[in-house]
Amino acid sequence: MKTNNLFQSLRSIALLMMAAGPIIGCTNDEVLDFLTIETLSQSGGKDFTLPLKGGAQTVSFKASGEWTVTTDDQTWYTVTPTNGNGDATITITADPFDAYSAPSFSRVALITLTCGSVQEQFSIMQSDPSASEDSVSSTVKSRARGGEMTVEIPEALAYSVVVNDDWLTASADAGVLTLNLTRNTGSENRETVVKVMSSNGENEIASVGITQSWRNVEPGELLIEEIYFTGTPLPSTGKTNTKNTDQYFLITNNTDELLYADGLLIIESKNPNAGSTWKEFKEPIIEEYCEAGVVMCIPGSGTNNPLEPGESLVIASNGINFKEGYSGESGTTVEMNPDGLDLSKADYEWYTKSTNSTIDIDIPEVPNVDMWFCYSLSILNLHDRGFQSYAIAMPPATMTKEKFLEDYNWAGAVYTNHTLAGDFEMTLTNAYKVPNSWIIDAVMCTVPSINLTRQFSTTLDAGWTYASPQNIDKDAQRYGHSVLRNRNAETGKLVDTDNSTNDFTPNATPSLLGK
Repeated sequence: MKTNNLFQSLRSIALLMMAAGPIIGCTNDEVLDFLTIETLSQSGGKDFTLPLKGGAQTVSFKASGEWTVTTDDQTWYTVTPTNGNGDATITITADPFDAYSAPSFSRVALITLTCGSVQEQFSIMQSDPSASEDSVSSTVKSRARGGEMTVEIPEALAYSVVVNDDWLTASADAGVLTLNLTRNTGSENRETVVKVMSSNGENEIASVGITQSWRNVEPGELLIEEIYFTGTPLPSTGKTNTKNTDQYFLITNNTDELLYADGLLIIESKNPNAGSTWKEFKEPIIEEYCEAGVVMCIPGSGTNNPLEPGESLVIASNGINFKEGYSGESGTTVEMNPDGLDLSKADYEWYTKSTNSTIDIDIPEVPNVDMWFCYSLSILNLHDRGFQSYAIAMPPATMTKEKFLEDYNWAGAVYTNHTLAGDFEMTLTNAYKVPNSWIIDAVMCTVPSINLTRQFSTTLDAGWTYASPQNIDKDAQRYGHSVLRNRNAETGKLVDTDNSTNDFTPNATPSLLGK
């Protein structure tokens, strides 16, 4: 077994001999011999450490006459010159040292200078201060997109790396393990362990456990910061435009690292959770899936939508300045609203290709989200009283619109519709379901005074929020209010306890007002 006994014993011998100091004597001519080493090590003594990869150390000294160098006959270093006359500088050159492949993690040599009757000794050593008999263990995590990542490992002259999976490659040099991971296209995390060995393969230097996620964003990293579903009322009517009104989602990076929103789904619940009727499903899915009547997707190939820490995406109903109104080439107009929001700088807008005479507005300057599914055959407006709830999700990397529509159709589910007129068994239409395991964040919205049922599991959101100052249905004062996530006063981070009652300020002033 490797130990540091050699290093410790030789170092102790060297120190004892150096502690004795110079031996002073006289020649036959009564001339006083002297020999003084002037070069000191970093520690202020006469023990010099040479680089692990080899290298040279110079030692200067003063001598009264002829001098010689005597070594301990080890072969891993050389001294030049080995003799001379008077003051001089000698050079000690050491070979590279692989501590992990050697019999010991360090090596020490004693060098003796002699001038007449005077001797001085000093030591040279090579050692790996991080080397030990115990392997260093660590763990790292990677996102689904993969790529290069580095891990610090103990320094050694040379390494051999053992990789047992074909989805990554690894190399080690100068105390750094470099990993290159391929993209995880599956629907589950994958794990492996990379072993870093000494160059002779006999000693384990480090063990690195690697977990690669199946998604690029984890729950709570991107959050719904704000939902503005009520819209801004027109001064002329005190109500919003029934076709096109200013509504938006604000989705924010709540981490300290760069994230990408490519592939993120925005989900609107299928069934209202407030009102005079409610649905009781024969086979409830709430603990496994989120119901969906709308599924939008942020387009991109993986790195098209970067979000720095604290940055947000604005996804708007229409990418227009509602203060100025709008008049399109097709004759579609939006009335000017001096109190409205300017959403012309939104990152995305949602657009539905109408199949009837009610035409949505498509603003070329603002890119569209990919509409995977929408129950509406014309214009999609968020429920302005807050009957619907919302979630964002990150599906597996290879999920497509076509595969989603094929695999996650919820139409045909049987439910009892409880109404004031009685209970009726019915079959659901135009509905999809999104696995809870995909959900990154969820926000239950409602009107508290008439809240009847939940659309999402309490594991996703244990509470709810609202925009109704009077806490009544059809509240005329609801317009111009949003639900806005709170921030931690000390850290500035968004609050996320998976409980919208705690996390959100209801009846908030829209954050984009005046921007």
